[in-house]
Amino acid sequence: MVSSRVSTGLEAEAIAPDTEDIQRFAVRMNRIIGDLVDVVSIDAEKLTVLTDDCDCSALVSEAVEAFCP
Repeated sequence: MVSSRVSTGLEAEAIAPDTEDIQRFAVRMNRIIGDLVDVVSIDAEKLTVLTDDCDCSALVSEAVEAFCP
């Protein structure tokens, strides 16, 4: 049987960084799984690339922001 309880106060503050880490790692793992699916699709010569018109300046600005110290 699983008991559930709501953490409040100091307990919640203590576990907040851990839950943020778990969420960050889950996002990273999801990205890795997606990359592996892409690799398998490339190997099977079944990768589909969809193109779309976009604002390239916004894309470049976002990339520059991501790599600035």
